[in-house]
Amino acid sequence: MIRARTAAILFALAAAAAYVSVPVLHLSMDAYPQLFTAESWIRYGDATIDEYPQGLDNEVTFRGASYSSYPVGLALTASPALAPFVLAGAELSDAVFRTLWSRALATVLAAASVAFIYLACRGIAGPRAAFLATCAYAFGTGTWAVSSQELSQHSAAGTFLALGCWLATRSRAAAPRAALAFALASLTRPLNVITLGFGALNARRIGGWSAVASYVAWSVPPVAYLLTYNVLAFGSPSGILYGEPIPWQFPPPGLAGQLISPSRGLFVFSPVLLLAPIGMWLAWRRRGGRVEAFVRELSVAAAALWIAYASVGWWWGGWSYGNRYLLDAVPLLTLAAAHAIDRGALAGRLRNALFVLALGWSALLQFAGALYGYTYWRGYNWNATPSIDVTTERLWDWADAQWWSVLRHLLSDPDGAIAPALAGVAVAVLILRVIAVRTRTGYSAPAGTGGA
Repeated sequence: MIRARTAAILFALAAAAAYVSVPVLHLSMDAYPQLFTAESWIRYGDATIDEYPQGLDNEVTFRGASYSSYPVGLALTASPALAPFVLAGAELSDAVFRTLWSRALATVLAAASVAFIYLACRGIAGPRAAFLATCAYAFGTGTWAVSSQELSQHSAAGTFLALGCWLATRSRAAAPRAALAFALASLTRPLNVITLGFGALNARRIGGWSAVASYVAWSVPPVAYLLTYNVLAFGSPSGILYGEPIPWQFPPPGLAGQLISPSRGLFVFSPVLLLAPIGMWLAWRRRGGRVEAFVRELSVAAAALWIAYASVGWWWGGWSYGNRYLLDAVPLLTLAAAHAIDRGALAGRLRNALFVLALGWSALLQFAGALYGYTYWRGYNWNATPSIDVTTERLWDWADAQWWSVLRHLLSDPDGAIAPALAGVAVAVLILRVIAVRTRTGYSAPAGTGGA
């Protein structure tokens, strides 16, 4: 017999083995300003980044000082992990240290999110459904190719979202605490305020208005921190976000592209998540039951995130591998997929075979993306040559799909990076086999299950 939390730890170890073994290191300019903000807090006691290289992305000047206009959540998340190194003399201006440390923290955060997702799935579904859905999340989504491979807003937000989902499903007493996690996710990716609303609906249903009051109280510390930071740094509670207005467009230009664009579609890069709309449909069709109500609530939040990100003028998310924007919805979609499996969506050999194919294909694309999604091959990178931001028609070109460019590299010209990456995958498979065998032979439910 294996305890749910033991299985969650093993899942985190399996994910970490696969994530960290990819020997391709990179750190995009998007992450620099927040990391320099964190170092400035620790070293100088302020949030200015005047001491660091100029020309950082979304750097703004206010009252004669330079600040990052990116959301402050990543800096807040990184600070505790960075502090011991900075106090020991390390500096983020050292590119080697910055890249290695950032990769290590990204791996830890992504692996932790896998553990929380497993526990959340166990809160609403049986062990088999939780096992399969968590495999899909860990190895068949951008959690592998994006969140774990470089420290970014997605690394931190994914962990907070997964933690919030677990707390929301854990128990009636724990459900209001999900507000703290969802609020921290909002500090990192502002549109996650939508997920904060989903948690409020869940708290209201299971505990009434007193639970909502408790939920709001748990959200206060991150909100108070954000308002205080904005006043001190920018002189206004609203602060300065991204340095320029977000180009909202209506009707949303990315509704189809977010889901089925050959180079940004969520279901193109992660077809295993097609189980999620099935789970949502089942929950809406069957009106009774706490789990069905929970999945209905999260389906509304997932749909709202999809519409919100589809309404951004640059809905493709710039230079990315696959769909990074909807990574905010992936934890919710994973829970819906677990519900679908638990309600018999994989009944029969044909459906099981289709699931194995979808999971295998999703994992292959994420593996290839982690290896080659951000590198140049024979002078070519899909995002950069030419820039996708000025050749957006390529987003719909099936003959020039991004996934095919990295898969072609993997199949026709693998380099030395593939050996350690495959070794990490082998270790992950061995750990997953232990979980699978123990799950078949016996299982003890997590304490307090029933929050959803």
